[in-house]
Amino acid sequence: MQPCWGLTCQDTPERRGGIVRLEHNYRTVQPVLELGNRLFAAIFGAGPYRDFDARPQDMLFDKKAGKQVERELDQPVEFHLLPGANSAEEAEYLAQQVERLRDEGVKLSDVAILVRRSTRNALYREAFARRDLPLLVVGESGLFATQEALDCINLLRVLANPADDIAMLGVLRSPLGGLSDAFLTELALGSNRHHTLLQRLQDWPGKSPAAEYFLADYQRLRSRAGRDAPALLLGEALSAFGYLLAVGCGPDAEQRLANVNRMLELVRAMQHELPSLAPLVRELRERLERGEDETQGVPDHSVEGVRLMTIHKAKGLEFPVVILPDLAGEGAAAARAWCASCPSRRASPWASTSRASMTTTAANTAATSPPGARSLPRSSADWPKKSACCTWPGPAPRSACCCSAA
Repeated sequence: MQPCWGLTCQDTPERRGGIVRLEHNYRTVQPVLELGNRLFAAIFGAGPYRDFDARPQDMLFDKKAGKQVERELDQPVEFHLLPGANSAEEAEYLAQQVERLRDEGVKLSDVAILVRRSTRNALYREAFARRDLPLLVVGESGLFATQEALDCINLLRVLANPADDIAMLGVLRSPLGGLSDAFLTELALGSNRHHTLLQRLQDWPGKSPAAEYFLADYQRLRSRAGRDAPALLLGEALSAFGYLLAVGCGPDAEQRLANVNRMLELVRAMQHELPSLAPLVRELRERLERGEDETQGVPDHSVEGVRLMTIHKAKGLEFPVVILPDLAGEGAAAARAWCASCPSRRASPWASTSRASMTTTAANTAATSPPGARSLPRSSADWPKKSACCTWPGPAPRSACCCSAA
């Protein structure tokens, strides 16, 4: 049997009959396959089957062609059930598990969280920020919605047009100006409303040192607005106002700094076609009005922090620890399907499950969430080797797993 393109294949009766079995998995390590086989067997193996229905079969690991090393066989795969938890509670639980891994000696840069979509990224950010865990979002859109991008755009707007009061107010309230809302309210109510905000600040008696410093640096930069390239002017303005020092603090500092660098790259790319500041600012404002956007900045790979990205973005990458949250699907029907009728030796302790997640410390893994699963077996003998399921709420150390293999 000689296929096209000069490829060769094993000559078997099935091949001669036109049957090609796609049962070997070459990209996922064996412990993950064993866990998936156990879960999918309960979902797809219920029957009865019609004549044209495909019969379920296990995913097999090909030891000859697959990528397998001994250390991967010794790493656990944890399956966590979160009965009754909503999305925010799942995000909090996820941050708790990452904190546990960090306390056990795992580097945060070795941990990757892979999601199907980025709609819950804000919940993950908030949960990780509460525990002071750096979270780096890779390849997320929404650059123009970040505070760093808005500050940069407002700064360019006031350098191009000192009479732009809306942008000036944004700059003065930001770390660029450092003025308090109380002072700006007093300035707005106690000065000549027919003057621009910049003029009112210049004429205000008894200005604070922060206001004096801002006015001095602004006038110096404004005088160069028509001569210097916009990217150069923006970079020097950010440095003069100490903006990088202000945004470089806190658990999301790396992501904020990466967003600032992304804005500098964007302005640098735009100035090739729009070398003057005024038309470049006009183009940025039109992009915002049209709802256009850019991807956020990507922190340096050497930066310590948990990586959060979509499964699509993770193609070709490897991480020692991979976490797959939000596997139970949406809605109560999908939640109840996880615990519907899986064969077990006794009644399931969970009436319903709204969230499920999987953690694996095997490198270069991938997993697909089933559309529904049933109640899970309680005996460790019924589970694949090196797998575990833990209950919610509360901490879930490995010693407290309800189903685990030694």
